[in-house]
Amino acid sequence: MVDFDKEFEKGPKTYDQHVGKWWNKRAQDEAHKAAYENIAKFAKRNIKHAKIIVDFACGGGEILTEVQKQFSKSQLLGIDGSEKFLESAKRRVNSPHAHFVQSFLPNFSLPKGEADIVFFTFPNIVPDPDEQPYYDEHGYEDVKDNKVADYLANAREDDPDEETVADDPEDLKDTLLSNKVVSRNIRSLLKKGGYFIRVEYANAPRDELTDLVEARTAFEEGSLEVIKNKKPVQLFKKVKSQFFKSEVILDVYHQTQDETDKEGGYFVTLLQAI
Repeated sequence: MVDFDKEFEKGPKTYDQHVGKWWNKRAQDEAHKAAYENIAKFAKRNIKHAKIIVDFACGGGEILTEVQKQFSKSQLLGIDGSEKFLESAKRRVNSPHAHFVQSFLPNFSLPKGEADIVFFTFPNIVPDPDEQPYYDEHGYEDVKDNKVADYLANAREDDPDEETVADDPEDLKDTLLSNKVVSRNIRSLLKKGGYFIRVEYANAPRDELTDLVEARTAFEEGSLEVIKNKKPVQLFKKVKSQFFKSEVILDVYHQTQDETDKEGGYFVTLLQAI
């Protein structure tokens, strides 16, 4: 068993240690293999051509293995902060079109406006507390986003039985703003009109989320337009979303030990850069 609370306190380096070993084992099972295939095929159904494809936080290259089958002529770039993950990715993705960069993320010094597609699958960026000034510099303190994040962090469902958040509002606000900074970084990599494919664990299809949970999701990914007359910085427009029932949801259960996280799967959202 991994003590995830303790491990995540270590920041990004945890992926070269216990959490990395745990994830590497999980990512090789049949449920994850099927998920990566589904995600790559979803991309190909909706995007016919792409010159440059980036896998943001690529891990061991599992999704790129499937993406190269669907986009055989595309240049592939995997970016991750873990040296061990990148060693695995280089072995797994054996293609002259594939390149890899070691970098903790987010990283706003990466080449801007060149990618046609960016994948971000099962996101779990673990910020180091020392990185907070970097987040502040790149949108965390944006006034518009802070007003919206403050509302979303403090709002609760009208029906208490539907409430999904037990976090302290300040902790939730920090999560919302930190994840929005990551989406800002992804937007900076993309051409205008390029595509962001974001894959998230979910207990149900996206269209079954409550309005509040949908708004939090849209804020983090950068597609939220307005809520309660408050307008955040919009980075993307949502094109479509598809839900897949899958045992990958057990990744979440292993971390939370919440029985409700044994049911569900993941949804894939296609977003277009504006």
